[in-house]
Amino acid sequence: MSNQVFSWILLIVPWLTILFMKEEDRKRYIPSALFTAVTSGIIYQLGMIANLWYFGDVNFPVIMYGLFSIAAIWVLKFTYGRFWAYIITNAILDLGFAFLLFPWFGRREIIGVGPWTGLFVYSINFFHSALIYGFQLWQDDINKTADVFVNQKVIHFDHE
Repeated sequence: MSNQVFSWILLIVPWLTILFMKEEDRKRYIPSALFTAVTSGIIYQLGMIANLWYFGDVNFPVIMYGLFSIAAIWVLKFTYGRFWAYIITNAILDLGFAFLLFPWFGRREIIGVGPWTGLFVYSINFFHSALIYGFQLWQDDINKTADVFVNQKVIHFDHE
C-alpha cells in the first residue's frame, strides 16, 4: 500500500468511528478534537522549521486531522473526569506512538526523524495530551456557564 493511501486511511477511518459515539459525547468533545488538530499542526510546523523532522512521501501530515484528533475524543470520552486514568492512558498511547508507530513511519519514509529519539517525541506528545485535558476542562467550564445563562429567566419590566 502506498504511503498516500495509508495517510488517507489514517484520516478517514478514525472519523468513521465516532459514528458509534452518542451525539451528546460527540458535541462535548469535538472542540477538543479541533484543538488537537490545530495544536498538532503548530507542533509539526515548528518541528519542520527547527529541522526536528520532515515529511517524506505525503503532501501534508493528515494524521493530525484524523488519528490524533479522534483518538483524543475517545480517550476523553472514557477517562475524562478521572485525571490519573487520562494520564496513564495517554502515557501508554504516547509510548506506542513514540517507540512503535513513529519509527515505523520513519522506515516507510512518511516522517523523517533525524537524530531525535522516541523519548523526545514521547515528551512532546505527553505535554500535548496535558494541554488537551486542560482545554477540555476550560470547555466544560464555558459550557456550564452558558447553560446557567440560558436557563436563567429574564424578567423585563416596562417603564411607562
